[in-house]
Amino acid sequence: MAQVSSSGVASGLDVQSIVSQLVAIERRPIEAAQQRQIAVAAKSSAFSTIRVSFANLKSTLTPLQLFSSFQSKLASSSDTTVATVAVTDAKSAIIGSSTIQQVVKLAKAQILKSGSFASSTASVGTGTLKIRIGSGAEVSITIDSDHSNLTQIKDKINAANAGVTAFVQKIKNDEYRLVLQASQTGADNTLQIDVTEDVQDDEEEKGLSQLRYPPTSSAPDDTKITEVQAPIDAEFILNGLTLTRSSNTITDAIDGVTLTLLKQTTADAGVSINVTSNTAAVKGNIESFVASYNEVIKGLNSAQTFDSKTNKAAPLLGNTTAQAITNSFRLLPKGIVPDLDGPYRSLSDLGILAQQDGTLTIDSAKLNAALVKDPQAVGRVFALFDKTVDATVVTPTSGIAERLFKAVSDLLDGRTGRLPSAEQGLRNASATIDKEIVRLEERVTAFEQRTRAKFARLEGILSRIQGIGSALNRQITQLENLTSFIARRNNSSSIAGGG
Repeated sequence: MAQVSSSGVASGLDVQSIVSQLVAIERRPIEAAQQRQIAVAAKSSAFSTIRVSFANLKSTLTPLQLFSSFQSKLASSSDTTVATVAVTDAKSAIIGSSTIQQVVKLAKAQILKSGSFASSTASVGTGTLKIRIGSGAEVSITIDSDHSNLTQIKDKINAANAGVTAFVQKIKNDEYRLVLQASQTGADNTLQIDVTEDVQDDEEEKGLSQLRYPPTSSAPDDTKITEVQAPIDAEFILNGLTLTRSSNTITDAIDGVTLTLLKQTTADAGVSINVTSNTAAVKGNIESFVASYNEVIKGLNSAQTFDSKTNKAAPLLGNTTAQAITNSFRLLPKGIVPDLDGPYRSLSDLGILAQQDGTLTIDSAKLNAALVKDPQAVGRVFALFDKTVDATVVTPTSGIAERLFKAVSDLLDGRTGRLPSAEQGLRNASATIDKEIVRLEERVTAFEQRTRAKFARLEGILSRIQGIGSALNRQITQLENLTSFIARRNNSSSIAGGG
């Protein structure tokens, strides 16, 4: 709609200024709504920041709510060139030391070599290879005429996943051999290769049968497969006992620990294997929790402050949701875990103390001492653990980290959590204010148009009145002139009569 304007010429008024002032007054509700929108946005931003900090807190609580995290252990070897170790089951690993006096021999896999062939593409023969390792399943490999040379047979064996690796080894220009290596070490893992050949009996041992193992006694020495390396078990002396295993990776010699033998040694090698509590990892988890918890509390505190110097309030000052969250999460770390005996029943017993502003500090020396003395007792302060009431009844008991984890999960729950609900409420409020502003803007626009139209009509009326006034003035002037003329004429007549 075109804007109606008035110059104010007829009235002598500054119509533009008057209309602008009237519109400014009419816009005050819009400005108030915009200020409310700014406040809602500030609250929404504050809650969003707090939600992110709670999500970070939840991630740091995850390992602390698990009792197994406090059973973390480390294994070390005094000579990693001889043997390496790793804890694979912390629960069953026993803190202490073991000694490898000697690695007598390492486990080895069987290696076989074929007879000599003139080239890597020399034809071998067709038929079926049947490969078995130890007491494992037999794997059949069909060798047809399109895949019957030395390299092609190597590829067929490798593709069959038969538990053996094949490769063609060049010895010299006119000498190539097929080499077969078992994938598993140990004396029991011997290779057996049976051959069914697609030839007449008088051609036996000249074609694919050259790969039979063990070879038949009638096979020529220059064509039959022979053993390069015999399969043997590992043999080592651990804590004075001589042990044998089929593999150099040993999982059943030290409880909860995987031992990998790397080289043979002479007698009295004296390699120490030590299993200790992984207190550094546990302490790191606790420090991460305290840091993220403090971030949450500082964020809540900052969002509810009042600056007396600037007379400005933080966005969540007086917000009941923020107050309730702050109060509940300040109290949770201060509690005592019920049904715990001994010196460690609360965070303060571990050197984790609450400050006046609600944040936590760590007495590192006190925490270290507790972790060294009894890491599982520390775990019961934090984690969910089973409490044995009597010989037959076991009840789960929640430590402080477990309780905090549940509280944070409830707080962040997308359907019922206080933080998502608060943020959704603010989004709804923002949308309502947006609609209100649009409605008010439309009202102000209509008001301005009506006001300008009124002034335009006023100007028109005043202009017409001024036109009428001008016409009257002209008529009055003409009447005055006529009256003056008549008067002069009468005076002239009187003078003439007297004469």
